[in-house]
Amino acid sequence: MVRARGAKGRRCCPLANSVLFLASDQASLTTGQTLYVEGGATFN
Repeated sequence: MVRARGAKGRRCCPLANSVLFLASDQASLTTGQTLYVEGGATFN
């Protein structure tokens, strides 16, 4: 598993967290969306 530093300097694994979210009931109403998994690198 690849671990990276997020935008706030925390260690994170954004891909795994995103997969867990999409597999959960919380994502049941999420349709037609683009989910960017980049750990906050856009804001650096």
